[in-house]
Amino acid sequence: MDITKGGLAIILSKLKSFERHGDSNLKQKVRDEQYSTDAEIASEILWEACLRGDIAGKVIADLGCGTGILGIGACLLGAKEVCFVDNDPLALSVARENLKSVGNICMKGSKICLNTEPSVYFFEEDVRKFRKMADIALLNPPFGTKVRHADVEFLKVACKIAPVIYSLHKSVTSGYIIGFYQKEGFRISAIKEFSFPIRASSKYHRQRIYRFKVCCIRAERLKK
Repeated sequence: MDITKGGLAIILSKLKSFERHGDSNLKQKVRDEQYSTDAEIASEILWEACLRGDIAGKVIADLGCGTGILGIGACLLGAKEVCFVDNDPLALSVARENLKSVGNICMKGSKICLNTEPSVYFFEEDVRKFRKMADIALLNPPFGTKVRHADVEFLKVACKIAPVIYSLHKSVTSGYIIGFYQKEGFRISAIKEFSFPIRASSKYHRQRIYRFKVCCIRAERLKK
């Protein structure tokens, strides 16, 4: 499939998200920290994963998928199978809409569609109960700000089901997350930092866009 990193970012930027810009989008759920992954950040993570051989032909689990940006990007980059997992039925409904929409996108005369026909599954369940094995786990979990260690609950599942994990975290918690991975028998093979944008979703927010530092950690299970 002909696709560039920039082209991937453009496609992902057109997907519906939690940001409130009208009736067609979902309202952000603050307590659950359902912050939509920025399209530029998602495309950067997915592109690097693809270059490492972690996407094409792989079984991918998008844990806490929300509206599906990471899993859909994996579909576009040639994943063999993608599992979208979330306990929010509305989020999964929009993820299905988003997945369907990418098949109709045309860029510079070249149609980009899901012609690799990946197997796609949607699981409406608590991520903590998910047990289907995968090659790669992708996740932008709750940051653990509203509910302490909510991020760790996601990581526990990822460590059980996949030998390679890409996870997003607030940079200030990276030391703790790295320590957790190491205790679980994983090594950290890459860390990349980003400026994560959150758009104002309440009249009480003073800034239109608030940014904070996050990092994507690639963790790989150590061979015994």
